[in-house]
Amino acid sequence: MMVEFKESNDPIYYVTRAYAALADSKPLCAWIYGVDKYQIAAHNFNKAAILYKRQQLFRSSADTRLKEARMLLLTISDTKFKQSNIMDAYVDAGQSYVRIHLYKKAISAYKLAMEYCKSNISMCFELQGHIANLYEIECNYEQAILAYEHQIEYFGNYLPIQLNPLKKIAEIHVLTNAYDRAIAIYEHLAQTAEQQKQYIHHVNNYLLLAGMCYMVSKNYVGYQNAIAMYQQSQHPFVLAFTISKEYGLLHGISNLLNPNNVDTIDEKLSMYDKLCYINANIIKSNDMLNTLFEKLKSII
Repeated sequence: MMVEFKESNDPIYYVTRAYAALADSKPLCAWIYGVDKYQIAAHNFNKAAILYKRQQLFRSSADTRLKEARMLLLTISDTKFKQSNIMDAYVDAGQSYVRIHLYKKAISAYKLAMEYCKSNISMCFELQGHIANLYEIECNYEQAILAYEHQIEYFGNYLPIQLNPLKKIAEIHVLTNAYDRAIAIYEHLAQTAEQQKQYIHHVNNYLLLAGMCYMVSKNYVGYQNAIAMYQQSQHPFVLAFTISKEYGLLHGISNLLNPNNVDTIDEKLSMYDKLCYINANIIKSNDMLNTLFEKLKSII
């Protein structure tokens, strides 16, 4: 462990020491401790970044962490600890950028971090999820979907790992009115739920979301075909959906939007409010259901 000649609570002190080490072709402590000047600079940038963060100067902390990573890249040693330290510097920089809503810089930092943790699949999966989420916050939905799809690839066909990214992709499709794609994902999740050992209410929620997508997209024929398919399903949980409370809610909505329904707008809105009131617990249990019901009200 490197010994400090002097301790300070001022990050500028350590930044100055870092640049001083870089300017000196043969710094004294490099000769004493057997390290090169880039290691000394990286060490001091690290100390400065920690102090900046304690002072909640997140931009300065992140920028200094990036300088630390660049110094580590220039060091002579090439060990797993070097790779790990570079990754940690980029990850910490990304986290600090997120704190001050500099999402593009955070994405860049996370992507750099992934270059140094390729052997750690779990970390790559986590970082890819952060990147996807930041793209989503930025409303860059195309890149968000690609990032979530890359996240899934890290664990192949392992269903439990796929669950959250697939749900996020479906939610983006709903937000962008790509209902057919959302339906395909929700039905896939429902049909594979038994393999994932999920509870039956999860299956009911997925099929309710799929059904609501049919309704919001005014695909009444597609909805009827889907219900017929559910009733003939070989999956017990999917078949059980047709006698659930969620199906009762969906059936009420389908009657409301039936092209042959001759009720007035006021009568339809009254029935919609009644259905929402009776099934409030189901609707409020899922943010995406809330979104779909708001969309549904606008097309009645």
